[in-house]
Amino acid sequence: MFNGLLAYLADTGVSDSDFLRDHTGGSEAALKIAREGGDLHTVAKTCGIEAADAERFYAWFAGTEKAVTAFSQGVNQSSSGTDKVNAIVNCHLLTGRIGKPG
Repeated sequence: MFNGLLAYLADTGVSDSDFLRDHTGGSEAALKIAREGGDLHTVAKTCGIEAADAERFYAWFAGTEKAVTAFSQGVNQSSSGTDKVNAIVNCHLLTGRIGKPG
């Protein structure tokens, strides 16, 4: 879901290029991997949700200046936990939403 969100954010121009340049590395590699999950419909099918619901979530995230992503231990306590957390954090890094007040 969050790899799909990362690709959506990049494709719709919701990124902070100055923040990426000054504070991150490897964004192109992360985007390449994120895009391997397929388009919105493929992501929704993989996640077991309707494509319209995924698109709504993506649009909400993209259109919201400040966002907090909270998750339970189940996300990071799995064989792909590190990848899942990286996908979440990458969405916040791409948009430059880390380290800002509020």
